[in-house]
Amino acid sequence: MDLSSYTLSPLRVGDLTLYRGRANGGAPALLLIAEKTSFVHLERLEHEYALRGELDAAWAARPVS
Repeated sequence: MDLSSYTLSPLRVGDLTLYRGRANGGAPALLLIAEKTSFVHLERLEHEYALRGELDAAWAARPVS
């Protein structure tokens, strides 16, 4: 997913920062970024990604990658 045309706004700041991405003509995006790479953060991101099949797309943002 090319995010070069997106403007990112932080929604939650911390070890894992949540950003909202907006672009003209592009689909909106949420990005969860580990500010400091650690095994704990990697495990958390992998766990959240593994739950993607259980999320109802009608109300939840489902991870794409």
